Amino acid sequence: MKVLKEVKIDKNRLKRSVLYTLTAVVASLIFLLVSFKVFSKFYKVWFMESNSDYTMLMICTSKPVPLSEFKRGDFVGFYYQGKDFPQYRLTKGKFVIKQIWGFPGDLLRIDEKYNKVYINGELKGAILKTDRFGNPVEHFHYNGRIPQGKIFVMAPHPRSFDSRYYGFVEVKQLYKCWALF
Repeated sequence: MKVLKEVKIDKNRLKRSVLYTLTAVVASLIFLLVSFKVFSKFYKVWFMESNSDYTMLMICTSKPVPLSEFKRGDFVGFYYQGKDFPQYRLTKGKFVIKQIWGFPGDLLRIDEKYNKVYINGELKGAILKTDRFGNPVEHFHYNGRIPQGKIFVMAPHPRSFDSRYYGFVEVKQLYKCWALF
């Protein structure tokens, strides 16, 4: 039979160890809180809802950035200022995240016959005649250069409600966004 040795505990050493651990935990919490405060000064976290089964966690700048900071396909956040579409949960002032596909000066062609969108001659997506409930959907009509001060936005999902339906977005206040997952 094995005999266990009695272990002597140095109470002062134990107290120091607990004190160091608590100090480290408190310091870590303070660091995280300060970091979050600094982080939230420059960035905001959003959930980008989709018309399908997924939601993306997005991080966006908390202050607008100039259009020159964006490239084609970048995620952009903006406060929607167009006509209200309550059936699609899109109302004035709602923060919306899409991808920029058309810049000022790009050639935008909406093919009415085949319901397709072309930017600079490249097919970017289809225009649906009905929503997922079978209701008719009006779409944006345009053929020409995208005007200065405007962009054309779309999302990756084919049923996304975007510039194909509500038209151009003003360049006034754009927020740069990144997908976290």
